[in-house]
Amino acid sequence: MFCRQVQKELISYIKNFLSPDIKARVEAHLSKCPKCEQKAAELRETLEFYHKAEEIEPSADFDSVLAQKLE
Repeated sequence: MFCRQVQKELISYIKNFLSPDIKARVEAHLSKCPKCEQKAAELRETLEFYHKAEEIEPSADFDSVLAQKLE
């Protein structure tokens, strides 16, 4: 596989949504390509951060304060 193909499949690969054949091809490429492996590591880190982030509730006056700042 080429880098571009692998990079299109990275989210599916990390979430384990790929067929066994494609997964094996992606893994083979990642083992030989430091650039794509780095992108995969960064994506894993981003997804971990996203899943750990807490949801915050905006203040009751958020909309009006934002509208004032935009004016």
